[in-house]
Amino acid sequence: MIDKLLIYAILLLPIMHAYQFLNFPVSIGEVFLLMAFIIYLLKNKIKFENNTINSINRGNILFLLFALLTLIFYKIAGTNYFDSIEFIKSFIRLAYHSILLIFLFKRIDSKKFFDIYTKLATIFTLYLFLQLVLHYIFAKDIGAITIKNKMWIEQASLYASGILYRPASLFLESSWYAIYLAPILAFNLIIKCNLKVSILLTLGLVLSTSNFGFIFTFVCWGYYFIINITKINRIIIGSIPIIIAIVVLPKIQLISDTIYRLKSLGSLNGRFLAGVDIYKQLPLIKKIFGVGFANVQNYTTYNFLDIHLSERAEYMSTLIYLLCTFGIIGLILYLRYFCNYLKYLSKRSYIFLILTFLLLLFDSAMLMPQYVVYFMTLNMSVLLDKKIMVLD
Repeated sequence: MIDKLLIYAILLLPIMHAYQFLNFPVSIGEVFLLMAFIIYLLKNKIKFENNTINSINRGNILFLLFALLTLIFYKIAGTNYFDSIEFIKSFIRLAYHSILLIFLFKRIDSKKFFDIYTKLATIFTLYLFLQLVLHYIFAKDIGAITIKNKMWIEQASLYASGILYRPASLFLESSWYAIYLAPILAFNLIIKCNLKVSILLTLGLVLSTSNFGFIFTFVCWGYYFIINITKINRIIIGSIPIIIAIVVLPKIQLISDTIYRLKSLGSLNGRFLAGVDIYKQLPLIKKIFGVGFANVQNYTTYNFLDIHLSERAEYMSTLIYLLCTFGIIGLILYLRYFCNYLKYLSKRSYIFLILTFLLLLFDSAMLMPQYVVYFMTLNMSVLLDKKIMVLD
């Protein structure tokens, strides 16, 4: 029962994160997850054992220690733009997510995790279908069935008033829904081979009109064909969905609008350009060590940098953000941690690593709930492959 409560707290975090807890700078989702985590620790009397520190968790801890060292460095250096309070607030959230991943590694039942994940994703997708039916047939828009939230209402109004209707199910925006669905589509399609659920989730991803939905759909199905079909049949069968996608889909108005948005890269464009613009203008020392965690906006403002989307300097690709905040050294340490998963995943489970890399490459996910879900899914996939006993 406690296990399930914790799993639900993890998997509902991307939805509940949109709602602030009273007047505190934390979300209801974070409070719920923290409470579930504490209850789980107390109930199971979990201790920090030596075998908890495997190469994956070692990499995570090493990156956290480097981040902490950068705080000390910038504090001692007395850099004018550096805001240690902002650094500490962001570091606490980063450390909390890391501690969660480290302590729960090999302790949560992977079967329970993926079963609950599948059920929730199915419910969210059916609700998205309901949104589409009500919008296009009855001209009525509905959002999340939950308490009112000013931030959500403003975001929902923005999407509803746009040229292209973008259903988001119970999420804050359609890209969050698409990001959430991708790992569980990969599980049902590639690991479990449940085509019924996979087709349902695929329809949800495509109809969400999110760039992430299209990208993740092609990646998941492409990987499925690569590992399941022989070389001869791969060309024949693999060409069928491609032909359908080229000939049929563009004729559907909703899909054609989405394809147009995909060609322009949508918000992905800004997430890349902002970080690249900043990094190119950094002096050599800052290219090596970064400008400091959660201090990109302060640095660009203090130094009057001319950048793309300057009003959202902290909003960029996660990998580029790491490059700007922790420099090339920090990025290398982080990628070392990330690549440690390669040792413990089977060929089929590589899909989870690919999806996580795409998330880090395209989304601003460092302190966001999708980051927790994706890395928890990675940990579960290690358990799924039954390689946990050989962890060093």
